[in-house]
Amino acid sequence: MTSLVNDLSDGVRLIQLMVRPFGDTSLGRYNKNPRIRVQKAENVNKALEFITSRGVKLTNIGPEGKLQIARNPRPPKSLMLLILGMIWTLILRFTIADISEEGLSAKEGLLLWCQRKTEPYKEVDIQDFSLSWSDGLALFLLSALSGTQSQWADTPFSGTYTDAKELSMDFATYKQTTKRAWVTERQDLATLFGNVQTKLKTYGLRDYVPPSGLALSDLDEAWKRLLAAEATRSRAINAQIREIKESLRKQFADLANDFERRLHAISNKLTAIEGTLESQQQQVQEIQTRLPALKGVLANVASVEAECAAANVEENDYTVFTCQDLEFELELLNLSVGQKIAFIDNQIVSRNMTNLTPAQLEQFESAFRYFDKDETNTLSLPEMTAALASLGIVYTDEDMILIFEDLTQAYGAVTYEAFINLLVDITEDQTSPEQLREAFRGIATDKPFVTELDLRIAHLPQPAIDYLREAMPRTSKEAGEPEYDYERWLDDALKLKKTHKYIIFTLSSDSTEIVVEKTSSSTDYDDFIADLPESECRWGIYDFEFEKEGGGKRNKITFVSWAPDSAKIKQKMVFASSKDALRRTLVGVAVEIQGTDSSEVAYESVLDKASRGN
Repeated sequence: MTSLVNDLSDGVRLIQLMVRPFGDTSLGRYNKNPRIRVQKAENVNKALEFITSRGVKLTNIGPEGKLQIARNPRPPKSLMLLILGMIWTLILRFTIADISEEGLSAKEGLLLWCQRKTEPYKEVDIQDFSLSWSDGLALFLLSALSGTQSQWADTPFSGTYTDAKELSMDFATYKQTTKRAWVTERQDLATLFGNVQTKLKTYGLRDYVPPSGLALSDLDEAWKRLLAAEATRSRAINAQIREIKESLRKQFADLANDFERRLHAISNKLTAIEGTLESQQQQVQEIQTRLPALKGVLANVASVEAECAAANVEENDYTVFTCQDLEFELELLNLSVGQKIAFIDNQIVSRNMTNLTPAQLEQFESAFRYFDKDETNTLSLPEMTAALASLGIVYTDEDMILIFEDLTQAYGAVTYEAFINLLVDITEDQTSPEQLREAFRGIATDKPFVTELDLRIAHLPQPAIDYLREAMPRTSKEAGEPEYDYERWLDDALKLKKTHKYIIFTLSSDSTEIVVEKTSSSTDYDDFIADLPESECRWGIYDFEFEKEGGGKRNKITFVSWAPDSAKIKQKMVFASSKDALRRTLVGVAVEIQGTDSSEVAYESVLDKASRGN
């Protein structure tokens, strides 16, 4: 048979199909060479009656339907489906149904085999050879082998390690489940094919020849293609994983190396800072504003490092840094910037403490830095107590708590400035005329006089040396280097506490030198204020006495620069340019007042500054 339409239209082949399975049965006489439609209809009708007599129920098909096909070379699709359905019914009834083995008919055995093979697939439920195949799931399983290969080919890589690893796990699961099921099915199919051929020979039937492309050799070729596709898939997944790991290594290395370069550049800039203290302070503060942004960059580095850890990337030849290394360096840079700011702030405070010698400042600063254990540029109560004790200054616990609370209230914390001002206050309160005399004796190396060379060796400022040469009386020695009687000078000229309460200075008439305008022993502060002209500039030195709460009576030498708003502008300019020359010659000044009106030199204003140690 070559065509269902042509070969079955006259009924001859249909009758022959009925006779062959039943060699002992005859359908009677029929038209072997029908020429007219009536003869063809009789043949078809005879075959259909025989089929019906055998208990086969035919639906919606008769001789006229077959003749419609004969008349129409392109029959409707519905009639073709009816013919195919009839052929399948005949095969099922007269071929498969009569074969039995182990108590099961061939039909039941085939149904049981299909059920076993589709058992792993929950969505497939085959109960018969009609409705159970209507959704196409059972037929789909037959093409799963080639479908899996197509799925692999069509599945793109997203480029992430998580995706690649998931695909690798899916592939491993496939080999442990689906692939093993296919191996079993392949073996079962080969066995079944052999059994079918054996049965056909047993019943004297022709060998079954599978359609083109469905032979066992074709299955072997398909299986080889599957193995090749598996190898390709495995290599592709492994290559993708290696590529992703290498990409993560480079990405982390680029971020880490760039971050370290930025840290190094900032560190170099911090080291190269120069200029005035105020300029350095501004430069360091600018550097400090750049540090918060680095934390965000470090977070990106940490994120990529986490991706590397998730991808099991343990080595990286592109960088020597880890995120922990960079985090440590950033913390170190933050600490260095903070220390630099504290150092500059402290130097500004030290520079303004002109009433302390460089040796004293160095001693006080060293003590502060040593006991600032947490490097916050502040001292706690125990740290302040220990720092003062190291300098030989000891108070009771109650007094120390009061001092700490006063400083905290005035400065917000015991900063370096607060600590230095406290020491200035303490050392000035302890300074006595005898200590001043001992200082000069040290300069003179216990001689009863000093020379200019002695003053220079003591590193006194040049203006102070010039002033002392003019102020101190000479000894009776006439030849050689001049000798100055510092003992008599201390007794007669500079002992303000014993001789004068205040001194008023002004400029000479030609404005070429500073001269003493008035000295006074009056203890009335109002007298001192009255001696400051209302519309002219002056300088004044006042021995300011006051009671400090919890500390008893105190004395502080106060320098007043008086430049009232009503003074002439030219005079203000001359006095302002001459102030530093006078200020450098005065030893022991603890408080400095700049007055432009009476409120700024009032007793309460001076008392407030003297009490705070400023």
